[in-house]
Amino acid sequence: MIVKSSFFNNIFQSDATISAETMDRIAGILDEAAEISADYSDFLHTFSVQVDSSVLILGEGSEARDFADFLQKEGYQTGVVSPYDVISISGHLGAFEAQVKIEGNLGKIHFSQIVLFYEDSHLLRFMGCESVSQYDNPQELLAMLNSRLGQFKYNAPVHYNDRFCQYHSRRPDEKGEGWCHQCADECPSFGVSKDDTLMQLKFSALDCIACGKCIMVCPSGAIKRDGFSLAAAQKIAKLYFGITPVVMNTEVGAQLEGLSIKKRIAKVMLDNNALALFVPQVHALNETYLLTLMQESAKQVVLLDIDKDDFLQEAVSIVNGITRAIFGIDGILLVHSYDELIIAIEKTKEFEDFKPDWHYTYAQDDNEALYQIFSQRLLSMVRKGDFGKIKARNHGRVIVDANKCTLCLSCVGACNVGALSSSEFSLFHHPSLCTTCGYCILSCPEKAISTDFGGIALNEEFLQKNEVAKSEGFKCIECGKIFASSKSVEKIAAIMSPIFSGDEARLKSLQCCDTCKVKVMFGVS
Repeated sequence: MIVKSSFFNNIFQSDATISAETMDRIAGILDEAAEISADYSDFLHTFSVQVDSSVLILGEGSEARDFADFLQKEGYQTGVVSPYDVISISGHLGAFEAQVKIEGNLGKIHFSQIVLFYEDSHLLRFMGCESVSQYDNPQELLAMLNSRLGQFKYNAPVHYNDRFCQYHSRRPDEKGEGWCHQCADECPSFGVSKDDTLMQLKFSALDCIACGKCIMVCPSGAIKRDGFSLAAAQKIAKLYFGITPVVMNTEVGAQLEGLSIKKRIAKVMLDNNALALFVPQVHALNETYLLTLMQESAKQVVLLDIDKDDFLQEAVSIVNGITRAIFGIDGILLVHSYDELIIAIEKTKEFEDFKPDWHYTYAQDDNEALYQIFSQRLLSMVRKGDFGKIKARNHGRVIVDANKCTLCLSCVGACNVGALSSSEFSLFHHPSLCTTCGYCILSCPEKAISTDFGGIALNEEFLQKNEVAKSEGFKCIECGKIFASSKSVEKIAAIMSPIFSGDEARLKSLQCCDTCKVKVMFGVS
């Protein structure tokens, strides 16, 4: 959710130079942004799980036993088990089950939360599992355990659409895995996991920590942040037209309320026609989101990321590579501290010296593939020019050998983002829509597809569909109806003719449509 205007409330009570009209304008933009976010949020669908006061403590020694005694005095039911006695742990917050082997006997233990006195990165992926090493004292850890007792309520921070997913229900690769599972690979919790048997992703709203990594690495746009989908981002960004957006996490805005530097930040924003844009998680802002914020506002975007996320820096690098090549200036000013934030906001004055015309509005739809939106926005900047090539992960093109291609269109059926398409015995490739999953390579029976991945060409040819293979239509030798491409008929004939040698009817059927094929085979005129 986007926060309302509390960040600016009461900051300037003693400053008579700030007019009521200005404050009303600021409050109006922030409040409207919050309302748009609410419109795109599924917050009405709240889930809950019952969490009782049972805790399994995994560890050995006096510290683990002392902590168990401490929790028991606070009303908890506890048990201390050596990690070496645990066979497996399954379930979720409120309903964990451990299979244990103690003194040769197998048994099961049921409990609601876990406390670790050793390092186990796998178990820490569960919501409801805590490591003592992450807390300064027992009271802090107790407060965390207490916060989940009773009816623990939660929402789904991300939404998933398997229509664009490049893992869902696809054939496995040579390793037996899916062709794209970056979301599951990067998820630090059990918010996203994969099943290579069913080729399906599993999303656990309970375990999701809303870090945004799955959204950032998903090249197709199958995963979106609740309350801040691309359609919501576009509408919110339009509110900032002519205003420099200063993007930060909602929780960072709340933290600033208690810091003395907040007044300096708010003042420098007003002095430089900038305004905070609070988002649920800056780590979910991939290059398409960043282009959206930049183009709809027609300004540079100042982005505060205190955690220095690698994927966010990569997305910023892509966008800045584009804007430097075309306009000679960074589109995104990425900073990692409050002091850097102030400097960056003041630096936006230089934007007026360059006056880059990158304003573009596009009514993007959440039913569009991610790169369709990216391509449309980038095309508006490139226009008829050619500005070279920039490095970019998950961007590139497939190369089709037209001599090998028989226009069977297996690759078109395999591509779920529209990068490959067909029309009247022609195969087209739209490079800027390609997510470089490589699934088309496996699908091509002629081995006619190779790749050139890892970059974006800043020219019109890369940003539109191009004909990469063509064939004439083949007419049925009986009725004259075009029923396939000449290349495909020739390919099948070359394979089957030796097998059908001496059988005139079967040889003739290879050049017939389905209707005439039956007539020829049975000698029906």
